[in-house]
Amino acid sequence: MEHWTEPNIYAVDHIVIAVRDAEEVLPLWERLLGAKGVLVKNEAVKLKEAIFWLGGIQIQICSSTEPGVRYRKFVDERGEGLHHIAVAVHDMSAALEHCKAMGLKTRFRAEGPATGPHQSIDGRISFVEPEELNGVGLEFVERYTKRNPPVP
Repeated sequence: MEHWTEPNIYAVDHIVIAVRDAEEVLPLWERLLGAKGVLVKNEAVKLKEAIFWLGGIQIQICSSTEPGVRYRKFVDERGEGLHHIAVAVHDMSAALEHCKAMGLKTRFRAEGPATGPHQSIDGRISFVEPEELNGVGLEFVERYTKRNPPVP
């Protein structure tokens, strides 16, 4: 059995599934997971997402509210399904250097190569291009805020 050797990555942070309409599929996922999802609408970024917490990992069922926007574009091109997996890292710069040493292309959402970490609401983030990893996006998250599941 091979052992994990990249100590900078310490956890799965979240998993994103792209769908046509998060609000429409929310009841299905609630029944399946046996958990109550929280529907969040963010018109500023044209996003609807159903959020679930399972074992300390956030599952986000995401849809875009307008054509040509991030998740709608993904669904139109590839169909509904796994969009990306996010892993938590201690040091974003080290994560990007590790990717560079491996020859992997990185980016910040759709804005070109990530030459350094980029700010988000929760911390610093960057992505490895999906074509580098069998069609699955990988996001690195270096949190500066502690994110906990809601208390029931």
